[in-house]
Amino acid sequence: MRPPIVGLFARLLLFLLATMLAPAVHAQTSAQDERRLIAYTPESNGRYWATKRVLPAYPAEALTRNVQGVVEVGIGITNEGRVLKVRVPPGLDPSLRKAAVAAAKQWEFRPFVSKMSPGEFCFFRLTFNFVIEEDAGRVELYNPPYDTLEHRRMRSASRRDVTEWLSWENATDDN
Repeated sequence: MRPPIVGLFARLLLFLLATMLAPAVHAQTSAQDERRLIAYTPESNGRYWATKRVLPAYPAEALTRNVQGVVEVGIGITNEGRVLKVRVPPGLDPSLRKAAVAAAKQWEFRPFVSKMSPGEFCFFRLTFNFVIEEDAGRVELYNPPYDTLEHRRMRSASRRDVTEWLSWENATDDN
């Protein structure tokens, strides 16, 4: 027969292990659950569904520092056509990031005919091109040359895009 203290110790050890492992299991489950809630579509579809498009204002700070380039923003929209979530890849210039996120939040889309379940959203990219010409900054929707990898990516979507979306930084609450 075991001494009672050993049984108590074993139960305490099991409780501690379960408590320490629970957040990791819950976090993994949450990511899997979120992955199931995400529908994905090519950027070309997202642009087509837009009823209101807002281009970012070129940040004066970026213009002064001569910062330009292509900035991707991932947005998730509800079946009513409003922006629900915004994500950005890590490492963006802070001023370009802020401008792109602020503009993406203002986009509006027509409602979906096929309704998504509560909690579901449709994700796609918006790609902005920040360009400096003759000491003036302008922003446009990025349209890559035909038959390039970037063009094909804009016209298609894959499960890999959802994995990438989940690895990007949440910018929904950025101001």
